[in-house]
Amino acid sequence: MRTRSFTALLVLVLTLGLAFVPNTFAAKTQGFLSVQGTQIIDSTGSPVLLRGVNYPGYDSGNPRLHSESAYEMFARSGFNVVRLPISWGNLEPFPGAFYESYLTSYVDRDIRWAKKYGLYIILDMHQFNWAAKFGGNGVPDWTVSKYPPTQTGMLQAVSEFWNSSALQDHLAKVWTKVALRYAKEPTVGGYDILNEPWIYSSVIPNLNASHVDSFYVKAIESIRAVDSNHIIFLEPANMHANSFPMKDKIVWSPHFYPLSFAPQYDPLNITVLRADLDAKYERFVLEMGSPMWIGEFGAFTQDASSEQWLRDAVALFNEYQVGWAWWAYYSRTRGSSSFANLMKAFDLSTTGNASSQPMRESKFNSLLAQLNSSTPDQPAPVNPWNAYNALLLSIALIATSVIASSPALRRCSAIQQSRMNPTQVNATQLKQNLSWPCNWIWPKQSFWVNCYD
Repeated sequence: MRTRSFTALLVLVLTLGLAFVPNTFAAKTQGFLSVQGTQIIDSTGSPVLLRGVNYPGYDSGNPRLHSESAYEMFARSGFNVVRLPISWGNLEPFPGAFYESYLTSYVDRDIRWAKKYGLYIILDMHQFNWAAKFGGNGVPDWTVSKYPPTQTGMLQAVSEFWNSSALQDHLAKVWTKVALRYAKEPTVGGYDILNEPWIYSSVIPNLNASHVDSFYVKAIESIRAVDSNHIIFLEPANMHANSFPMKDKIVWSPHFYPLSFAPQYDPLNITVLRADLDAKYERFVLEMGSPMWIGEFGAFTQDASSEQWLRDAVALFNEYQVGWAWWAYYSRTRGSSSFANLMKAFDLSTTGNASSQPMRESKFNSLLAQLNSSTPDQPAPVNPWNAYNALLLSIALIATSVIASSPALRRCSAIQQSRMNPTQVNATQLKQNLSWPCNWIWPKQSFWVNCYD
């Protein structure tokens, strides 16, 4: 009976230990992200700095498949987030027809991979040049059928969207269905309502940022009707609004491209990058009192100076403690110099070797402290499992050590390790040499003994 109890206890403690020891990657995305003051926080209330990549492909009319190996590489590279561009046009290719199969076939797979490797996913309703008709992607073809396939036609189509509550209602309803599907999925870090919501007052003179904000309020209210868990990422229009009426789990997500398209980048021009980031930080973090996350950044110079641009940009983000997602990772860019440059810049930033000052708090220290001392939008749940898991693991390790040192287990272990040839073993003699009965079996190449009372 002694031995059976030992064996049962050993199985129990090892099972508990394995069950409660977290996976190296997956433990990172337990619980929903939230907002407290000017910080993004995890479910334990700890600040989270989201740093990763954009992974396009699903935003085009012919979605390109992603790979699990990419997500594994992102995690091993130290990233913790993927901004995933998706498409209104693929979700509602015909008025009122919601294609959930698009999410099932593409997006759900990425979420599973992200969960497996401990990454968050930010769903980004992407558009580039508004629609396929204008050489881009994003909105459904049926919304732009009356416009010519020209630059002028694109400007007219975009402007009409900001003036059309009917079109806005369609996109808000699409977001509602997306949010309903992922409302209980903590791997999804949040929803980016619309990529680069530009306004062209040259087409409709009275258009301004308040039109974008009005649509945001409509979309947020639709999402919140089915999902109160997720952060909403808002991209500012290309002109400033005076204020925004909502703060609950809101993160402002401007893009960062100063000097990105210049023929070359001079390191002396880091002052230009700093001025751009400083203006964004003062606007969204200090004035609006919200977290800021750079949803896109990158350099596209005609020479190798883009590497220095990336180093300077990432160093500045680190100095300001602002998260980011690089644009962009494609399968073909895995071995490219642009992705290698990002990895170098990220490594320099995280190891503290970048040419930047420590976290920049001289100008804004007291104000940030005041903003971040406020009550969170929703109290982060306390995770009672951490101490409990540690206790269980300690018990498992101690019990394993005690059991492993018992004479009974050592005798069985010695027999198991012998791996004798069955023709050289007399089973009757072997049983007689033991102080209790044993079952014995001889598989093809190994010799196992199962001891019992």
